[in-house]
Amino acid sequence: MKKLLASATVALFLVGCSDATGSHATSAASAKATTQVSQEASVKKLHGDFDTVAELKDAAVKAGYACESWKETKWNQGTCSGKDFLGVFTNRGSRSASMHQAQAAGESFTALVGDNWYISGDEAALKALEGKLNGKIEKVEGTAQKKD
Repeated sequence: MKKLLASATVALFLVGCSDATGSHATSAASAKATTQVSQEASVKKLHGDFDTVAELKDAAVKAGYACESWKETKWNQGTCSGKDFLGVFTNRGSRSASMHQAQAAGESFTALVGDNWYISGDEAALKALEGKLNGKIEKVEGTAQKKD
């Protein structure tokens, strides 16, 4: 057991005394790989039709949706008028949770709902997009808030 421990100690010592050039090359390669992974993570594909709210907005505009004053409000969420909402989520579950959260907060709205996205706003405008964006119209009725 003592020989094994001594051998392990010598091995660790030799690794620590290895050539600095080799160590730098390994560190540089490691840093490059870490940077590449970080960049890939920042453009990670989401699980659904759209990866960004800008993609959703552009598709809606191309399909005829009026978007005169675009403003991103949160990560992957925005508005064209302050009266509508466009959101892209990481997956179907996140999209559903966002809609349920708005409903629980007492909000009632009409939405065009896709796999990982939804647009809420004017029902007529959303119906015009329904077939073009492969979404489905849903009416969400806000849950009544209890008064204390």
